[in-house]
Amino acid sequence: MEFDALKRTKLIQEDIRELEDWIMDRERETLLDDTSIFYHEQIRERLEQYQRLQTELTLKEFTVRTLIEQSSPELAQQIDTVISNWSNLQKRVDNKVVFYTDLYKLYEELKDLLYHENIWLDTLQNRIYTTGNTNVDLEDASEELDSLERFLKTHSTVSYEKIFEISDRLQIMKVSIPTINSQINQFRIRWDQLHEDVTKKIHALNSQISDYQQLRHQITAMFEWMNHTDAILNSRLKDAVYASDVPSEADKLTVEFNQYEAFLRTIEDKIHSLRIIGKHDAAKRLEQQFISLKVKISNSINKTSSQYVTVNCYECTNCTDPFQSTSSVSVLSSCNSCYKLAINIAYAPYSYVVRKCVPACIETFQTFGGGSVISTCCTSNLCNTSSMITFPLISRIMLFIFIILNVIQSFY
Repeated sequence: MEFDALKRTKLIQEDIRELEDWIMDRERETLLDDTSIFYHEQIRERLEQYQRLQTELTLKEFTVRTLIEQSSPELAQQIDTVISNWSNLQKRVDNKVVFYTDLYKLYEELKDLLYHENIWLDTLQNRIYTTGNTNVDLEDASEELDSLERFLKTHSTVSYEKIFEISDRLQIMKVSIPTINSQINQFRIRWDQLHEDVTKKIHALNSQISDYQQLRHQITAMFEWMNHTDAILNSRLKDAVYASDVPSEADKLTVEFNQYEAFLRTIEDKIHSLRIIGKHDAAKRLEQQFISLKVKISNSINKTSSQYVTVNCYECTNCTDPFQSTSSVSVLSSCNSCYKLAINIAYAPYSYVVRKCVPACIETFQTFGGGSVISTCCTSNLCNTSSMITFPLISRIMLFIFIILNVIQSFY
């Protein structure tokens, strides 16, 4: 009996030593692997390693319990030491499993956040650059600005902040993966650059909106000016007032017509630019701004059609037909003794119109911006050497109106 007890004690001691050796090996293994991480594969490898250890510890539990049950009082100290080492190893492995599980989840969360935030930055970049054409009208600019501001407002910065929070935690946890660090740095640079660009884009859109609002004010002012000018024309037409009667008023109207002619050419350039870039709806909306103005100008021209500018062919005694301005804004002569004359004043002050007074004479009529027609016979004295007709104020105004009308007609 005593021999059997000693033998059993010896076998238990061997099992204890074997278990102690196994525990020490596993402890050394955990210490060796507890170093910094530089590659993302290491996270999964260590997690799997500690999960295997956890499984081995679970399988060894039966051995430990058996030793405890079979141990004698004289082996109590050894058993206590084994149990303590076993418990420490078990806690360490469990903690490592939790640690690397959390680490793995953090790393995967970081990758997912970077992926989705970069997709959002891609969309932001497209909104900044692919729709960045400045040749839009007020409606387009306002719509794009509202859409861009909503896009920015609805995107929370929580994910952006979370990326750098996780990055800091990983550094504390001795995880420094060059590839992910590079991605984070690139993300930070791109985020800052695109937000700087979108701020500039918003400023540019606000400037465009301000410009087009000013353009609308100018168009409104032109409508008001046309109403005022129309009233003046009606008054002068009724009273037969000529430019020489009110020279300051005539000069003022001439300056104003020149200013609005330049303004309309600016609008023409805008419409042309819109069509070139395919903004047909915007071009159409801008053209529609001029429909009422075109009707207004046409009405003014119709009112001037009853005004006559007269001169006689001095040498041709049979010629009593005056040069008459008609609704087609031309000066016509139907004298049977002269060749027909047509002076289209729409192209003044640059055009030269030639007519024959008699077969031996070529007489040149040259229109000037001042509203005069000068006739000079260049080959003989059959006609007067010169004669001048001063257009009344209404005809001078008609000249500038027709120029503006030609500009507007070129839009369509």
